Order: sequence, then C-alpha cells, then structure tokens
Amino acid sequence: MQPMRIAIFTHEFPALSETFVLNQVTGLLDQGHEVVVCANGQRDEPMTHADVVDYGLAERTILLDLPRNPLMRILKGTGLACRRLWREGPRALLRCLDARRHGRFATSLRLLYWGERLAGQGSFDVILAHFGPLGQTAARL
Repeated sequence: MQPMRIAIFTHEFPALSETFVLNQVTGLLDQGHEVVVCANGQRDEPMTHADVVDYGLAERTILLDLPRNPLMRILKGTGLACRRLWREGPRALLRCLDARRHGRFATSLRLLYWGERLAGQGSFDVILAHFGPLGQTAARL
C-alpha cells in the first residue's frame, strides 16, 4: 500500500485523556503514513504521554492560534486577510469570509485563520476529524 498523507483534526492535542487520538496517530506513523495533526489548541497539562516526544508529534502538529479576544481576532485577521488577498487573490479571501455559505465558521474568522495555518501544506489523501464540529470545519476547508 502506498503511504498516504493524512490530516487529523482534533480539539486539543496532545491530551492525556484522549489516548485514542494518540494511538491512531502513532499507529498511522508506524504504518509509514505521513500524519499532520490539526488542533484548535494545546491542552495545558503538567504531563504528556511519552509517545508525543518519541514520535516528534509537536513538529507534526498545527495549532489554530485563534485569539479569544474579538478585537484581537479582528485586528490579526485583517493582516491575514491582506496576506491571503496578496497571495491568492480576492476569490479565495471572499470564499472563506462568505457568511451566507459558511455561517459562524466565516463570521468567527475560523476559516481565515485555518487557511493561513494550512497554507503551503499541499493536499491530503485523507482528512479525519474527531468530533462533529471539527468535521464541519474540515469539510468547509
């Protein structure tokens, strides 16, 4: 079987209580696949599972970095929007900000921020999302 490029979306990574996500990531890596973990944030825990270090998962993880403060989100989002406009043109920017099509995913600027974080990653053979709302985000991306 050909190695695949796989994106796994999860809320927080790594999370000690979510060993099923960690086991899935390490199992896919053991099978020779390339795995990128996309997480909304990193859980603030005093300990981490040894596999996170052993497999170098911090380097394979992309964190959303979406400011909680609405004003900061808009200010930083303005810079991201300008960068996207410069790199990809108005069509790509307008697609991720289309509130009629994407609703809260666009108005919260979530798609804009994820688009910036995933820029340059190329395509994935498989996109897997843990938990329903992340599936909606991944599908819209």
